[in-house]
Amino acid sequence: MTRTGRAGAGGALAQAGAGASLLVLALWGTPAAAQTPGAPTAAAQRSFSVPAGPLPAALVAFGRQAGVQISYVPSLAAGAKTEGVSGSMSVEAALARLLAGTGLVYDFQGSTVVIRRPAAAADTAPGGAIELDTIDVAGDGTDGFVATRTDAGTKTNTPIIEVPQSISVVTRDELDVRNVQTDAEALTYTPGIYAQPFGGAQNQQNPYYIIRGFPSAQGGSYVDGLISYINYRYEPYGYSRYDVVRGPSSSLYGQSDPGGLVNRVSKLPTEETIREVQIQGGNFDRLQGAFDFSGAIDKDKQFLYRLTGLFRDGNAPIDYDYGITSPDERQFIAPALTWKPNEDTTITFLGNYLKDKIGQENSFMWPGTQQLTHLAILPSDYGVWNQEQYALGYLLEHNFTDNLTFRQNLRYSHMDSTIRSGWVWDVTDGWASRVVDGNDERRSDLVIDNQFQYEVQTGPVAHALLAGFDYQNTSDWIAFVDNWDAPPLNIFFPNYNVPLPEATPWQSVTYTGESYGLYLQDQMKFGDGWIVTLSGRQDWVNGRSVGYDLYSADPIIDETSDDEKFTYRAGVTYLFDNGVAPYASYATSFLPQTGVDAYGNALKPTTGEQIEGGIKFQPAGWNAMFTAAVFQLTKQNVPTPYGEDPYGPVVQDGEIRSRGVELQATMSLNGWNLNASYTYNDVVVTEANPEVPNSSLALGKHPRWVPEQMASLWLDYTFSSGRFAGLNLGAGVRYVGTTYANATNTIANDPYTLVDAVIRYDLSKLWPQMKGAELAVNATNLLGTEYVTCFSAADCKWGAQRTVIGTLTYRW
Repeated sequence: MTRTGRAGAGGALAQAGAGASLLVLALWGTPAAAQTPGAPTAAAQRSFSVPAGPLPAALVAFGRQAGVQISYVPSLAAGAKTEGVSGSMSVEAALARLLAGTGLVYDFQGSTVVIRRPAAAADTAPGGAIELDTIDVAGDGTDGFVATRTDAGTKTNTPIIEVPQSISVVTRDELDVRNVQTDAEALTYTPGIYAQPFGGAQNQQNPYYIIRGFPSAQGGSYVDGLISYINYRYEPYGYSRYDVVRGPSSSLYGQSDPGGLVNRVSKLPTEETIREVQIQGGNFDRLQGAFDFSGAIDKDKQFLYRLTGLFRDGNAPIDYDYGITSPDERQFIAPALTWKPNEDTTITFLGNYLKDKIGQENSFMWPGTQQLTHLAILPSDYGVWNQEQYALGYLLEHNFTDNLTFRQNLRYSHMDSTIRSGWVWDVTDGWASRVVDGNDERRSDLVIDNQFQYEVQTGPVAHALLAGFDYQNTSDWIAFVDNWDAPPLNIFFPNYNVPLPEATPWQSVTYTGESYGLYLQDQMKFGDGWIVTLSGRQDWVNGRSVGYDLYSADPIIDETSDDEKFTYRAGVTYLFDNGVAPYASYATSFLPQTGVDAYGNALKPTTGEQIEGGIKFQPAGWNAMFTAAVFQLTKQNVPTPYGEDPYGPVVQDGEIRSRGVELQATMSLNGWNLNASYTYNDVVVTEANPEVPNSSLALGKHPRWVPEQMASLWLDYTFSSGRFAGLNLGAGVRYVGTTYANATNTIANDPYTLVDAVIRYDLSKLWPQMKGAELAVNATNLLGTEYVTCFSAADCKWGAQRTVIGTLTYRW
């Protein structure tokens, strides 16, 4: 149950009304010069300092200083030199000077500058067709396997190399080649994040990641830049990419744990036509169909649409004895409509609906041991998590002038879920005494974020100013259920046909609250490569929790919270012309807590602070990005168990320190795709409460579920010529180091290594009439490695078993 804000219905309507007023203002505001959303106009004045020298290096430096994406054929720039450009002028004027004497010209295609030869000088192939090489860099900076831009780290469309923070982007191309099936799988090749702490088989439930040693459950999950609370579900086929921002992000996003956040970017309508259908089949009785359609509705392309859907029937990758299975069923549909009422305004309406029936792993575990079996505690289709959810909202952008842009993002979400599981509390003479438990939850969330971005030059300094206000309104009701009268199970001769009693609710808690945030950011560029990023934010959070004992109807909780905090970030980056960018930053975070400690005192918000340094390298002429980061991160006021029970009463005054190194290399070159990462994360408890029994036993120990080392490597190759043309072969390996299941580190989870693989083939290379058809076979945990993850002395789960999925995709 999440602890962020909601007010009464009146407050919510008032905020929504304010948002609607801003929407009307933006739609019918004063017309301004045409500008691609999120990108600077060609006429905007900027300060340039690009020295004379080789053209490829100059184009890289120019793209950073202009804030545009540069796209060109590598052979065009090979050997070419430029006289450089210096001074304050428009992007177009600077481009003309930069290319003077090279024989090359340029075009603007949206936010991308395309460098080319004049048409009369273009190389032609027989028959007059223009012969094109591979484009060096194209699209919006997130196309292909290597991402070069994102708005996640700054809320502005900024090159990753300029952001003084560690960021990774998992692009749509990578999601497709790995055939990512769950939200957690999308992040298994990303440094700094332990994406499957629940062992793998259950990680398509609520997204719970460990980022730099800290959980992402509270304030670490986002969709389209808006917070999305714990227990909402996510379908990776519906997203164009995943952004991972490591380190404190409260200065822009507000209340969150200091480890970082994950932002999912929805597939949006496109002007170009997209038509894709898929059918998949695999082991565990998997059958899945999906589609993705997009394009213009009218010839003027004022209205664009997108419709994405997925339907799955199958079982989760859990291997039980006696034919027991665990369901994995999903229905997902996501419509979107973009309207461009004038050349300066774009609004995209988004919606999605998701319905799940996903099994809760319930393997029998001998009480008092870590001996996990393949015997199920409950029959098929019983230990499940049923969930139904939907979301409605919009993304608005309006350019008032060439330099002033307004954005407003809004989403309303609702979910209903029912969880039923079971556990064994005793075994006598071969009979296991079972308890059926779980919870029911209903929640609704309204989130709105308003931003003004203003670009201005003050003397030698170019500023990208961002001012914003966001609001969150939350209502969350949860009821806890159990039944201790379930008939016992014979573990040697199990009979799963014995009816189980209904679990009955015994306690409910309702949380309502709201939160407000004001933030300001300035990205300053000056000199020959200096970038200073400053941001600060003030948050106000208030809420109320009311709980009842449903047997007696007596209130057991009635508490209010009212917290506020100022957080900030300061960072500096220096861009060398050779593509090297060292950086350093300092950032803070805070996260309100609800409930009381073991002594009845209200819990204080946790706070965090981090110092980080690193180097990013984007070599000229390569489609590649290399990053390295070192950091020290501390979290204060950490709630810690009062005694040995990890789920019992808590106290605060704890502190956890996280130190680490993160390395990543992504590259797409000559048919090869590479994603390699390494994580070293030393996380220890540095403070405890000496007045609390057993609390000092955790001092100097590692927190639960935090691996000290992780590493991954993905490599695939596509043959472009010869007898194997159209064939793509790839493989990946993932390593997760030792983790601990208890505070004193006496229960350890062994490290494990998993192997994945893919083979894909363009069927048109074999049969020309099959143009647009592709066949793929993906294997996850190819070697069938069996591994176990324990969360306490009495709770262990199997990791995901080997899964093999065949996919037939047709695009036209």
